[in-house]
Amino acid sequence: MENAQGNALGEKNQGSLIKRIYDNVYGYISVERNEYQKIIKNPFFQRLHNIRQMGLTNLVFPGAEHTRFAHSLGVMHIVEKMMAAQEPYEVKFNDDDKTLIRLSALLHDIGHFPLSHTIEQVLLEDKARIDKERNKSAKIFNDSEGDAEKEEQSINTLPTDEIAPGTKLHEKMGEHVLENTGLVGILKKEFGVDARELAGIFKGDLADRGDTSNKMYLLAINFMHSQLDADRIDYLMRDSSFTGVKSGAIDFDKLLHEIYYQMDDGKYGIDRSGIRVLEQFFMARFAAYCQVPFNKKVQGFNHMAAEVYRYMLNSGNAYGYYKLVDMLKETPEEFLKYNDHYFYSLVYKILDAPTTGIGEFVIPRGDVVRKYAQCILKGQALKLVISEERFCTKEEWIYFIENESQIERLKLSKKEYAIELGMAEDDIIIIESEKKPLKVINGDKNNEPLYIYDRFRPEGERVVNILDLPDTFLSSFIGTDGKELEKKLYIRRVFTFEKSKRDQLKDRLYR
Repeated sequence: MENAQGNALGEKNQGSLIKRIYDNVYGYISVERNEYQKIIKNPFFQRLHNIRQMGLTNLVFPGAEHTRFAHSLGVMHIVEKMMAAQEPYEVKFNDDDKTLIRLSALLHDIGHFPLSHTIEQVLLEDKARIDKERNKSAKIFNDSEGDAEKEEQSINTLPTDEIAPGTKLHEKMGEHVLENTGLVGILKKEFGVDARELAGIFKGDLADRGDTSNKMYLLAINFMHSQLDADRIDYLMRDSSFTGVKSGAIDFDKLLHEIYYQMDDGKYGIDRSGIRVLEQFFMARFAAYCQVPFNKKVQGFNHMAAEVYRYMLNSGNAYGYYKLVDMLKETPEEFLKYNDHYFYSLVYKILDAPTTGIGEFVIPRGDVVRKYAQCILKGQALKLVISEERFCTKEEWIYFIENESQIERLKLSKKEYAIELGMAEDDIIIIESEKKPLKVINGDKNNEPLYIYDRFRPEGERVVNILDLPDTFLSSFIGTDGKELEKKLYIRRVFTFEKSKRDQLKDRLYR
């Protein structure tokens, strides 16, 4: 619904069952009037208007103001085209299939957190901490003897919310949104769709796939949760359009029309003639991530936002994962306020907190979280001191860290450096990507595999794992012998707040 001139709804043919919404990237997107009235106009979907697709990236790339709302419409549009592209391969979708797949695309981000992925890791870590405590309590409960003792222990024994490997936290939250709001009834009554089945598609959760012999359902999951899914295609095109970074551009039509699905065995990939456009897709994604999410200023802003949320969460002033789940069960309308505005309310709360005195919420003037809040509000980027980047295997990165890294030397003696240079230890900010280095290909031969359909091969050998093909360079990023050979982009950076401190640190590191 977003374009350069503002919102634009195609209002032609008011009696029509089709509504047209103008999108910056694709032009008009057609939605069924029932989808528009019952889903898109629903307050829980409208909440996505207030969550930026790229977090605080707009502070560096001013055009990056697009939202999860527009992205969700775009993903639905792409998945519609993906279904149409399968017709030459005689993959037939009935009306129920189309409805389920379209709605899974439209609702795949319904559980997203403020600033999109920026604070997701903080919430994940908080959930892991609580899960550990609950599991410990459960063990004490199970090991205790006597009904009285068990009754006393059961007060503190709560279940953990299990998340399957490959499912992201916001996807699990999306399932809770569907199941604990009016959407669960709307989906069943208006569209004949089960909310759990729909969530299983955008979660990619094996446990929710139902009958795995249902190859159409497996195709729906691949459309929404694979290395070549509608979500990734849209965010590449949309992020490229709004940031102006053209390295994320892809040959959209060619890519969609080369997607191939083997109904007999549920293998998903592309036709052999699409190898080059698939290579372009992976390289465009890699290049776009290097230039935007891993941009030094963007990385700095995202780090500050995450630390602001972590501070507020740890001090009891922000929602954790389980608080949000409970909110959806008890007062779901409160979840509507959980958006980017909520995050900025935390920023203002930090800045408005007293700097001295006695109280539950006092933040000294020089406290690092206050500095982070000020930088975010002013759009003031952190100053880069030094960056170490290597595209290599994990073993090569470990060797570099142990033998060559200047940042590792600083990290091990951070306090001594701060004292020597007369600065606060918190003014030396080290951001590392070891836990989540950037990959060219997210999966491997067995995890989210992609296949090539080669009609020129003998019968029985026409569907080949792309990493087994000698005529594509993609296998060089993973290696044919397994994940241990996989090359990734590892990045370590040191930042500080002021130019003078940056110069001091640089001089000391290169001495």
